[in-house]
Amino acid sequence: MKIKNYLPLIGLLLLISFNVLGETTVPLKLNVSAVLRYSDGTEINTVTSENVKIGLYSTSTDYVWRKTFSLMITNGLIEATLNGEGTNSAGNSLQLTETLFETEGLKVGFTIVEDGQEKLALVELTSQPYSIKSAIADYANTAGDTTKIQGKAVSSTAPTANQILAYVNDQWVPSNLNNNMINIDNYAFPVNDETEVSGTISNVKVEKLLGKKLTSSVINGQDIPTGAVLMFSPDVDAPNGAFHPSSGDPIDGEVLTWDSVTNVWMPSTNSLVKLDDVVPPTNLTPVKNIMVYDTTLQKYKVTDLAISYFTDIDTDGANDSDILKYNATSGNWEDGTILTSDLSEGVVGSYAILDGTIKEIDLSTEYLDSEQAKETAIRADFATADAALQADIDLNESDSDAADAALQADIDLNESDSDTADAALQADIDLNESDSDTADAALQADIDQNEIDSDTADAALQADIDLNESDSDTA
Repeated sequence: MKIKNYLPLIGLLLLISFNVLGETTVPLKLNVSAVLRYSDGTEINTVTSENVKIGLYSTSTDYVWRKTFSLMITNGLIEATLNGEGTNSAGNSLQLTETLFETEGLKVGFTIVEDGQEKLALVELTSQPYSIKSAIADYANTAGDTTKIQGKAVSSTAPTANQILAYVNDQWVPSNLNNNMINIDNYAFPVNDETEVSGTISNVKVEKLLGKKLTSSVINGQDIPTGAVLMFSPDVDAPNGAFHPSSGDPIDGEVLTWDSVTNVWMPSTNSLVKLDDVVPPTNLTPVKNIMVYDTTLQKYKVTDLAISYFTDIDTDGANDSDILKYNATSGNWEDGTILTSDLSEGVVGSYAILDGTIKEIDLSTEYLDSEQAKETAIRADFATADAALQADIDLNESDSDAADAALQADIDLNESDSDTADAALQADIDLNESDSDTADAALQADIDQNEIDSDTADAALQADIDLNESDSDTA
């Protein structure tokens, strides 16, 4: 059989008929007739059935549905009914339905094997797709009388106004919409560039007004200020602009602060927190603290007042009980000690802090000499007491050493007596062990003899039993 890849002389007649199967997608039967000729114009005839692949092609290699038919060709005429399951060029199985005819530029293709090779002929579809869609529309108009949908029975109960068709107990029945079908409270609004609300029915949030974004000036959990109104600013969410609350009514002591997040001037309380070069204090009401500059942080911070912060005070090398003395040469206050030479003779009216109270003291030479003599006498008394105490300590140490020596001698004697008693006890234990071994040997010999006597008696008894059994057997 000879056939060209493309046969311009093929005549194609498409006849459409339908069977109502109750499917939501319209079932389709497509009757196709064509005339096939050889390239010289001779009509093709076959004496046996030929396998012919007939399908709907979008290109010469791609088809949306194709099926193999066993057909006779008489006088070039080939007829077939296209319906049911076929395959597409991707190898997927699918039914012949009206949706396949939505493909643009669809053609009917016939494939016949010639000399071991498949030959394809394609024929344009012109008015046929519109006829198919018209027939489908006619089918849809009569679909209200269907008894099944997807193979499931449709109830004969007549529906009432506003009811829907619901699948209940293995059939389609007219039903009222209820919360078992859809929970309207949890219905979520679609999110896209056009919607102006978000969330669910029970929790609606307005996102836009008149197509413009709705923003908030609420920051860090603050409330919208009292007296605020909703206003539109083109600079917010630029270039579109947005609605936002105004700054509201300020209260006494507040300052106007620019909010870079919402691009709005906001009344707010003036505090160190708002200063970028200040570390906010942890105590909001510090007592006796000052603000100093930290070169590491490059910020000011609140800290306790310390003497090291004064530039005219030098405390390097300071010791306990030192005082601050003014050095006229350096111009600084420096640590130092107070000397008698630092005191002016006959100074009266000087004061000192004694026991936490300010008391007046006498700094005259006579008073200081008298106090020095008293101090010398006290030191002499202390030296005498120290010598007597040391002598008593030395005597106690000597007595303690003698007592320790006597105690050690007594301990040594007790250890010697204990060793002697231990040796005597060990000898007695050894003698008792020897006597016990001798008694054990005698007892073992007696046990052995008893076992021999018992074995002899058992043997004699067994012989007597055997004799009695023999006599019994004889008798």
